[in-house]
Amino acid sequence: MMMMMMMNVNTDGSESEEHGILVHVSASDVADAEHLSMTKTVVIAVSCVVAYLGVMAALTVYCLIHMIRARRLRKHAQLHDSDEREYSTADKVSLLLVVTS
Repeated sequence: MMMMMMMNVNTDGSESEEHGILVHVSASDVADAEHLSMTKTVVIAVSCVVAYLGVMAALTVYCLIHMIRARRLRKHAQLHDSDEREYSTADKVSLLLVVTS
């Protein structure tokens, strides 16, 4: 790194000084920066894939649990309906008459 000082002549004839820093960048520095950039890109891509797979796994588990609960409720409702269907209307009336008399 080198310090650089320049003298400028303004339009009105006065002189002004400008100070700056001159930075030399070697080819290896550029290659390192490109490698770091590529590494960041790969890390971001892999992180997105892992997040996507996590969401898919969570949704699969949620849907599976929901499906199992719905199946149990359907079976319970069918069993409950079949218990009521064993007796005909006439049987229910006769049972009601027996119980009330």
